Amino acid sequence: MVIDCDSAGQEAPPPRWRDAHGGLDVLKRLAAEAQQRVPATLSVRTPSGGTHLYFHAPNDTHLRNTAGKLGWHIDTRGVGGYVVGPGSVRSDGWYTIIQHAPVAPLPRWLVAALMPTTQSAPLLQHLTDRHRSRYLQAILAGETEGIVNATPGTRNNALNRAAFILGQLIAVGHSPKQRRLTHFEEQLAVMLGERATQAEMTRTIMSGLRAGKRCPRSIR
Repeated sequence: MVIDCDSAGQEAPPPRWRDAHGGLDVLKRLAAEAQQRVPATLSVRTPSGGTHLYFHAPNDTHLRNTAGKLGWHIDTRGVGGYVVGPGSVRSDGWYTIIQHAPVAPLPRWLVAALMPTTQSAPLLQHLTDRHRSRYLQAILAGETEGIVNATPGTRNNALNRAAFILGQLIAVGHSPKQRRLTHFEEQLAVMLGERATQAEMTRTIMSGLRAGKRCPRSIR
């Protein structure tokens, strides 16, 4: 699990995070509020001035990617996600190790904060075929909207999440009609067209689909 703390640059923080300069400040404040601490662990400075904190996720959880769930300018990369590793270089700089500590276990207070919301199965058990179809359409529409409205820096995560959810449904035979899936893919192309290549988008989609198929999500 990598906690991705972005730098805010010149962006003013919301009132909840007054005086914070980015995700790392927010994470430290969250730790203080929980009367905990952010343990020393392998840490990497990104070219944009952010910080990647590497942790061992517990074996008894299935933590996925999140965008802003912990707080302002904090994303996480877990199951189905990826980060650019230290030593890599972009046009604007290097990914550089800034703390050579061993990778620490993810603190339990962070595990609790990142646990996915459990879906209420009884609400879905008696859906008719017609309602199942509408439910699938709603899922597809919701994920498409989430991608289109994603803010810069969270778009790849939104894409991966949407592909993961589709993979979960496809794994148990709840695939949306092909024309709807094609429309969804077109929306993905529009969303990522400004900063990602078709190859990058395809890699993200396939990664999310594969991860989702390993975690089936049945609508009964």
